[in-house]
Amino acid sequence: MRAATPVLCAGVLAAPWARTGNTTRSGYAFLRAARAAGLVNTPLAHAAQFAVLALPVLAGASIAMAVLGARRLGALTCALSGIFTAGCALCALTVFGPRLPFGPWAALALGIATMASAAGCAIEGNRHHVRRRTTRALVPTTSR
Repeated sequence: MRAATPVLCAGVLAAPWARTGNTTRSGYAFLRAARAAGLVNTPLAHAAQFAVLALPVLAGASIAMAVLGARRLGALTCALSGIFTAGCALCALTVFGPRLPFGPWAALALGIATMASAAGCAIEGNRHHVRRRTTRALVPTTSR
């Protein structure tokens, strides 16, 4: 279940993020338009561009970690996708104001929820790791 939140983070960028004239643009289309207009020229804009392009990769990595049972790495990829999503939303809301369509607001809420989910996954993974190590220590070994 927790592996699904990075997928939702990558998916929320398909929601409406900006309205220009009669066109409503998703996060991906908004980035393409900003790049074509030459607006991606500051370090913050380059960081947002990297974050948007990295989200699908992080979503895939998070699912792979969940399938492989790597809870700590899964929590890390989950946390990164939440940070990237919330960061992109905060950038859009800071630059363009709060009168944007629901996309950045949904991305902000989902980014925060994803970071909380990652924290829960990390805590659960740590408990699992400690429990497994303790169980091994309690099992008597027989030497012949």
